[in-house]
Amino acid sequence: MENCNLVKTPLDPNSKLTKDMSPLTSEQQRLMESVPYQEAVGSLMYTAQLTRPDICYAVSSLSRFNNNPGEIHWQAVKRVFRYLKGTAAAKLEFKRDGNSGEIHWQAVKRVFRYLKGTAPAKLEFKRDGNSEIIGYCDADWAADTDDRKSITGYVYFACGGAISWCTKKQQTVALSTTEAEYMSLTAASQEGMWLKRLENELCPMSGKSFTIYCDNQSAIALACSNTYNARTKHIDVKHHFIKELLNDGKINLEYISSDKMIADYLTKAVSTNKQIFCTEAVGIVNC
Repeated sequence: MENCNLVKTPLDPNSKLTKDMSPLTSEQQRLMESVPYQEAVGSLMYTAQLTRPDICYAVSSLSRFNNNPGEIHWQAVKRVFRYLKGTAAAKLEFKRDGNSGEIHWQAVKRVFRYLKGTAPAKLEFKRDGNSEIIGYCDADWAADTDDRKSITGYVYFACGGAISWCTKKQQTVALSTTEAEYMSLTAASQEGMWLKRLENELCPMSGKSFTIYCDNQSAIALACSNTYNARTKHIDVKHHFIKELLNDGKINLEYISSDKMIADYLTKAVSTNKQIFCTEAVGIVNC
């Protein structure tokens, strides 16, 4: 990969990876045995989980073929490495001049007091403030052409940068875009509640609720409605968890247009312009 051609997106937005691309004959499987596919995907997964949310969807898609990868899948893996090489100078950056307030500043100082009391090295940082927890949630309906299951994607921000992100295939088949987005909202709300509890432990005076942005008004309406709907009675009970959070005032849902949805590239391969927009939005900048 030393002299490879660089690309601007991790995956080709005009192609879909499917099981049909896997080896069909024993000869094809034998040729792929010498390819370090699982090792490469494992390395990419480590990077995606720690510092590079911009390749999260690509790695999630490629990992589905670990048991029987084909040549096209291997070429897609190498494309991700070509993308990383072209963006090797990029880094995840947190902004110091975010939405700061006295309560958030007290939380920052509480973290410093905790580190001083528990860490012998006494590592010290200085920041001007902190920002509230904000989430962006999206879904790609029936994205997997093999089983027609949808993709959930969400990202949470604090201090002006991404602190938590996820790309995951949903466990059940959604019958509509609304249902896919609704299940994605529930998954995102679970992560948001964990982050909020962590914030409350560090700063008991922090706000009670947090906000999730979604680009599907029907999913928001479904989550906010407490009336019975025959068209949604088949949805698993666990996905209605978000209704309880809304009723208790622990979460706020806000609509945002699709062109401003930062979690978009966590659910699908996107265009170059969208890739750049999402990458910059999560706080990944060139050194």
